[in-house]
Amino acid sequence: MENVSDPSHIEFAHHSVTGRRDRAKPLPFTITSSGPFGFEATTDTSTPATVTSAKSTATQNHPNFSTNTADESTVEDSSIPRISSWFMAPCSLFSRIDLSPTIPVIGRQHWQLWICSFNVPMGPGKTRSIVCSARNFARLTVPGGKWWQLYPRWLEHLTSNLIYDGDMIVLQGQEKVLKRGGGGGGGGGGGGGGGGGGGGVPYNKLTFTPAAADRMVLAFRNWLRRYGGDEPAWDPS
Repeated sequence: MENVSDPSHIEFAHHSVTGRRDRAKPLPFTITSSGPFGFEATTDTSTPATVTSAKSTATQNHPNFSTNTADESTVEDSSIPRISSWFMAPCSLFSRIDLSPTIPVIGRQHWQLWICSFNVPMGPGKTRSIVCSARNFARLTVPGGKWWQLYPRWLEHLTSNLIYDGDMIVLQGQEKVLKRGGGGGGGGGGGGGGGGGGGGVPYNKLTFTPAAADRMVLAFRNWLRRYGGDEPAWDPS
């Protein structure tokens, strides 16, 4: 869950697959609501000088997952994708990504991408990850049975495996750190696990998470600590 809760890792962990390191930029997330059934978050696409004023607007509008309503002093940064995410306890995360690229000749576009992730803990360090997505652009590369859908499903599966390979090296490294520190939580990630037993060093002492893009990760860990007993109740058999 920590893996899919941090979209900023895509440009680094999936370089040359679905991301590019030279395109990486901060993703200023704000947690707009949280509770026993999950939490909601959205990116603030205003300039740094107006982040504080825009956050209050995002909090007011979060039930509809609407974009921040900018006031007269707010200048929106179109290079930052608008991401609205919500975690539905215990193991589902849904994200809507709105993009506004400008394409030569065609002009300004309004693209939308949905990513739905279901991560079921199977055992310490093991997670069954089910991911589906939908988009309203680049439809020729969407696998399907129609004559114009030229992208074969077997090629999509190969690409998906490359994405998981990029995640695994990060997830396994994090699991080792958590186990060494005795940190709580087998929360799992996009293809690995959170690892570690409960009752050890707090998660925020084992990790360094200063960026605004880390807020959903910390929100999930807080939910796991408060409502999930720090880790799933594994079958002793």
